[in-house]
Amino acid sequence: MMLLSDVTLRDGCHLFNHNVPLDFIESYARFAERSGIQVLEVGHGFSIGCTSPKLNITDSDFISLVKSNVKKTRLSTHVNPDLCNLEHVKNVTRDIDIIRLACVPGEVDKLKHNYRDWE
Repeated sequence: MMLLSDVTLRDGCHLFNHNVPLDFIESYARFAERSGIQVLEVGHGFSIGCTSPKLNITDSDFISLVKSNVKKTRLSTHVNPDLCNLEHVKNVTRDIDIIRLACVPGEVDKLKHNYRDWE
């Protein structure tokens, strides 16, 4: 079975110079839900919790806004521990179903150490 994952909202941050219109976020979330997209990725274009460049919406508000416009669509996000505060990420990802981790290939052990107690 194929799983359809859409990263438009996360990657789209770059298109909007990281100032994504809130009505775009809402309407795209509703579009994803109606279209049967199984996973919708939310957050900053570089990593949730990344502070530079600054988004026009907080991570928590971004996730809540999308979550309030979907029922079946699962949410994912992208986390690069080199670009964010892991405690912040842990606190704002309670409504996230899937977290994609990024790291330099030689630093996989760092991820294992940082995420060991997240369950």
